[in-house]
Amino acid sequence: MQVGHRFGTQYIADHIPITVLYGLAAPPVPDEHQEALQYLVDNQEEEREIILLVLGRQLLEGRKPFEAEEGKLKNQRGYGEWISRNFPNLSEHINEKEKAAIIWAAEFPEKHQDMLDKHPRVRTARGLYAKYKEERA
Repeated sequence: MQVGHRFGTQYIADHIPITVLYGLAAPPVPDEHQEALQYLVDNQEEEREIILLVLGRQLLEGRKPFEAEEGKLKNQRGYGEWISRNFPNLSEHINEKEKAAIIWAAEFPEKHQDMLDKHPRVRTARGLYAKYKEERA
């Protein structure tokens, strides 16, 4: 109803997604609530990153039986099946680049920490891994 009152023309509704119009029509969030919401969002990002780093250690540990002598995967398929058995639907939550980054962070915690020290504004293992690869290129 508020959308209709604030943006009554049909023209706007045809060209802007309705969810955007709902957001624009919503009353503003009071400052004290905005701060609390921002705190929750910030903590969610930090908690997710901690969970991903723990997951990286588990994925690294699970990879060991599938590695050859030099640390390279000798049985990619077996490792993929192990992941599917132990972490069903993992690909719905993280992509391959993020998975590679959290395994890198688990395998080389000193490099992860070094990149974190060099780039304190980068908040994710994926971002730090990208910076690491940039420096090596």
